[in-house]
Amino acid sequence: MSEKTVYGKLFKGEQVDLSSEKVELGLTQDAEKAISKYYSATDKALNKGQDAYKLLNAAISEFTDMLKTADALETYKKKLEAAAKDLGVPTSGWAILQDLEIAIKNSKELTQYKKSLEKAASAL
Repeated sequence: MSEKTVYGKLFKGEQVDLSSEKVELGLTQDAEKAISKYYSATDKALNKGQDAYKLLNAAISEFTDMLKTADALETYKKKLEAAAKDLGVPTSGWAILQDLEIAIKNSKELTQYKKSLEKAASAL
């Protein structure tokens, strides 16, 4: 029952149970608060989702750049091994070759990680 209806009945001298109107008004106010809280939480969640999406894309970009530089590692490894072979120098124990091998292995693992990030980003 609206306020207009209540006032209309009061002026006509009709008896109106105001306690039920108070309950209805209280429920309406509680529902409005719940709706407001829902939309506020929705805005926060969407903003966090957008932030996460931006961070994922930034990370993917960084991994793409890193993997481009990782491509050069294999080239340097091959050139060093070829030069050592041409000079007749053994490569066993060369720290730089060991470092290159570790970096190449890591870059292959990070390629999979990048794919996981891309999958997560595409799901958003």
